[in-house]
Amino acid sequence: MNKLLIDGSNLIFRAYYATEANPIKNLDGVYVNAVYTLISMIDKLIKDEKPTHVYIAMDSGSETFRHKLYEDYKGTRVSAPEKLKYQFPIIKEYFSSLGVKYGEEVNYEADDLIASYANVAKNKGFLVKVVSGDKDLLQLVDNNVEVFSPKNGFAKECNYNNEVFYQKYGFSPKRFNEYKALVGDSSDNIIGVEKLGDKTAKKLIIGSSSIEDIFNQAKEGKITGKLGQRLVECEDLVYKNMELIKLVEDMDLKVALDDLSFESYDIEKYSKFLKEQGFIKKYKDFLKSNDKEIEDVKID
Repeated sequence: MNKLLIDGSNLIFRAYYATEANPIKNLDGVYVNAVYTLISMIDKLIKDEKPTHVYIAMDSGSETFRHKLYEDYKGTRVSAPEKLKYQFPIIKEYFSSLGVKYGEEVNYEADDLIASYANVAKNKGFLVKVVSGDKDLLQLVDNNVEVFSPKNGFAKECNYNNEVFYQKYGFSPKRFNEYKALVGDSSDNIIGVEKLGDKTAKKLIIGSSSIEDIFNQAKEGKITGKLGQRLVECEDLVYKNMELIKLVEDMDLKVALDDLSFESYDIEKYSKFLKEQGFIKKYKDFLKSNDKEIEDVKID
């Protein structure tokens, strides 16, 4: 059994910015470039992965428990462009027409929903594929969970399993939150240890058994110079960062795993959506791929 967990919010923004320079409108004159590109992305995922279960996680758009821990969490992010905001209702209509479950949870992020579903699924013997460009989700990589990280739309991508992750970072995915806590994350406005970059963070983690070991080495003078001094000074900051970065894996999930089953597209609903939005090529290609003539499908 294969479970596909999609970071909907992440893919929506990627779809929008990949096509921002060449926007298109639907029959009602509403911009739908993000919708159109998202359809291509998810169609490809379903075709390639052939999942038995699918869930699309969304951010609620409101503040989360992380903002209570750190007031400036994600403080540098700008709000969604107006041309994208109008597309959100259409995107949700698209998800419904597919026949897949999607959801959001106040006080949490899409990442937490994904982490919680991944935890339940792998414990029931599923192979889990997470789709997101958000590196925080690399914490989930293990023998049963892979993270597919797209770049430039889907033009480039990296599929992280244990082996690929280790080749890139040199340590276990279980310690990825330590790495992020040390270097920081500008996209979430998380400030790391001053002048501590990627190479040094990797070296520190590889040369230690835990984050506590790193700070003990610094305190004992085994990590010398300004680096050792900065580590000692930033210990509380790093632990706070780890708390912000750590994913919640035990949420009370509203939709049971069995209810996320996905056998195939609802041909009538999906083709109707494509036609109503004016995506005629996708509409015709979809019907052709399902051995249906256009007149076979009833469109009110």
